[in-house]
Amino acid sequence: MFTPRLVRFLVFIPIISWGRSEVSNTCGYHPWKYMEELDLSAKAKKHFASSRKLSVLSTGRSSAYDQGDIVILEDLNGVVSRRNTFNLSRRKLTFDPVNPGATAYRFSSSESVLTAAVGEPLLGLGDDDFRSLPLPFSFPFYGARYDRIFVNSDGNLTFVQQDSSSTARSLGRMIAGPPRISALFTDLDPSKKIGSVKVVQLAGRIIFTWTEVPVFTNFGIGPLQTFEIALSDNGKIEMSWLDISSSSAVVGISPGGTDTSPSLLSFASGSESQFTGAIAERFGNLEELDLQVAAQQFYRTHDDAYDFLVFYNVINVGPGAGVVAFANPVRDVLKGNGAPRVGDSGALFGSSDKLKAVLHMGTLEQYPADPNVRVPSRFSSGDTPLTVLGHEAGHLFLAYTSVRNESAPAARPMLGRSLFHWNFFFNSDASLLEGNRIADFGETANPRFVTTATVQGYSPLDQYLMGIRAPEEVSPVFVVENADAPVIGTDPRVGVRFNGNRREVKVEDIVAVEGKLTPNHTVAQRRFRFAFVLIVKEGTTPDPMAINQVDTLRKQFELAFHGYTGGRAQAETELKRNLKLSIEPYAGVLIQGRVKATLEIESPAEANLEVRLASSLGLAGIPESLIIPTGSRRAEFEIEGLSPGVDEITAVATDSTYRKSVAKVQVLGSILDLQLTVESGDQQVGTPGVELLSPVVITLTDGNGVPYPGTKIIAAPSEGGIAEPAIVVTNAKGRAAVRWTPGPGPSRLTFSLEQAPAVSATASLK
Repeated sequence: MFTPRLVRFLVFIPIISWGRSEVSNTCGYHPWKYMEELDLSAKAKKHFASSRKLSVLSTGRSSAYDQGDIVILEDLNGVVSRRNTFNLSRRKLTFDPVNPGATAYRFSSSESVLTAAVGEPLLGLGDDDFRSLPLPFSFPFYGARYDRIFVNSDGNLTFVQQDSSSTARSLGRMIAGPPRISALFTDLDPSKKIGSVKVVQLAGRIIFTWTEVPVFTNFGIGPLQTFEIALSDNGKIEMSWLDISSSSAVVGISPGGTDTSPSLLSFASGSESQFTGAIAERFGNLEELDLQVAAQQFYRTHDDAYDFLVFYNVINVGPGAGVVAFANPVRDVLKGNGAPRVGDSGALFGSSDKLKAVLHMGTLEQYPADPNVRVPSRFSSGDTPLTVLGHEAGHLFLAYTSVRNESAPAARPMLGRSLFHWNFFFNSDASLLEGNRIADFGETANPRFVTTATVQGYSPLDQYLMGIRAPEEVSPVFVVENADAPVIGTDPRVGVRFNGNRREVKVEDIVAVEGKLTPNHTVAQRRFRFAFVLIVKEGTTPDPMAINQVDTLRKQFELAFHGYTGGRAQAETELKRNLKLSIEPYAGVLIQGRVKATLEIESPAEANLEVRLASSLGLAGIPESLIIPTGSRRAEFEIEGLSPGVDEITAVATDSTYRKSVAKVQVLGSILDLQLTVESGDQQVGTPGVELLSPVVITLTDGNGVPYPGTKIIAAPSEGGIAEPAIVVTNAKGRAAVRWTPGPGPSRLTFSLEQAPAVSATASLK
């Protein structure tokens, strides 16, 4: 039986408050950014179709061409689009709990007008402000019960704590902050219309109404917005709107925290589905860069040879209000660093294999021409164009993990803004991902701590989490808990003095939370390829000064990235054709075993293409060279395991227009150290004699997460049934798929290695 807990809070409102001026433009990253981008891109395509605009799949001329090592991309074919205009005006959105504890919700949409014409005004409610109010009943919300609520000026209600920050009103902040109900989460300023936020209590209901509350503007009064949120004692939530003209907003409900799995959808029509996590929709009627379409246009004229696509623009299209830039990871890279699992959405961006993240760096004019000069909007943090780029690239790995606090299990003391950057009071050794370098003068000093440096590189702990440093090479760091200074905005900065409780943090503490890092430093990727793209207006000639600015940044970033990583990783930024080594970035082979590998190019060779191969340690046996014949796209060779250990294989074409391909090879001493894992297709609903809807996919790796290609696996069904084929062979990523037709009775499908039956895994039906 579910027994909801009753949550009560004491509210402390500090005397010191920090105004809007304390917050400078920030990174707009959040771990669901990839979901938001895919959702908005899909809605933009529907908008194109409904308005008969040019399809993003147009077969017209390409919009991408090269100027040296910079790609020029014109803003046509949907590269810039109006994403998702607010469509809930004069509508009512109802969230109905599916049980008394409100652990899940359904929602419906209907025509409506506002119901609260009167109410008690919240006098003195200002810009970026809040009020804490008692509820007239115990309100159930996502499995908890609350008797107090925070009315935030920016169109939302929260539980547990207020949220009056001036940082971007983003989808990520809405989802990952405190438990929240958002009717119009945007930058509103009730101080311009005194008493415009009202509260009225009725029998079994409480209604919060924002009446003609203006959108924040620096001068004058912004567009007026009217809407309300009604809460009922049974957990029902109703939102209603008049004519909304805000240029951006987030609508939805969220249980808060980073563990929730959000659903991004359209609220224009209802749904019979049940939702246990956050339900949200992000609206905006501003022109925005569609990263999915921009990437697709890039790949129409360029090979899939890059780990990062880096987009700047000179068309005045920013990455969001109050945002300098953001990262959008598209493929999983490592486990054990706390990074959210994004799966593999590379194909939606036009990349079949290589792409790992897309970086929206915003407008070029916000950056100084000299890459080493401070960015004006990030002046207090010390950020330059180079460190901002390093920050966004770092989000592929950082900053997601923290030690825990037994007295407050939900707390993440190492994490700060939005829980996806290092905390101001975490001694991050001046990490590019925020935090500070903090000097500790000892227990007798007052103040004990002072921040001494910011944004200088990836710290040793960062490098461990990136897979480029061994854990034993990371010295302990510390976080200051219960600091007696307020967080000044969200930016790191030098010279802030404070007291607090020092808590030591060791790599072992992170491993205890996240598990060991896989793959670890012995094989993890250390060479990353970046393509720099400048987006310009259709039909215009790019300004040579703008191209030179990006090119200078590109060249200097190679040196900067090498320095940021302590010389342990490289950034390659020249435009090259793809020379794909099938086992990159890493793969395994058994000692005395052989696996087939391929070298592949994306267009048929115009003449015989010679590729020279080298093994750095001689642990893996390979030919010295091979030829991709004229008219062909690939050549095959064998890798032999000669001695146990980790080797590195390089492939360099004699034609320098192709990139260098590098892969680590783990030569494994014992087949019994391998493990089979059912990656997907387990626990499907099946009917005897009918093939399952999805194949069962298995993965063969070692304990370090390294895949083993070219290995035979036997698929054996129980209770009759059919598995075709009965023997499968793992691909370059160590995966194999089996189509399964279950038999009568309880059905299982057991996988085992042909050479070592003890290495096995099982899939079964529900």
